[in-house]
Amino acid sequence: MTKRYPAIPDPGNTPEGVREAVKAMKQSVETLTRQRGLGRKVDAAVTWQDLVDLGLIDPTEVPTQ
Repeated sequence: MTKRYPAIPDPGNTPEGVREAVKAMKQSVETLTRQRGLGRKVDAAVTWQDLVDLGLIDPTEVPTQ
């Protein structure tokens, strides 16, 4: 299985470098939050809500802090 998260480049001191770094972060966040690559749920992060929905934990077990 290959990772679907891009390496986040060092932005350096140029606007182009910052743009590329932000694009890589955006892609990673969208993948983790299932906004991108919807066919590959295996690449998404598991949330507390996912665990509750699956019945693996009770809502009272979700940390509040």
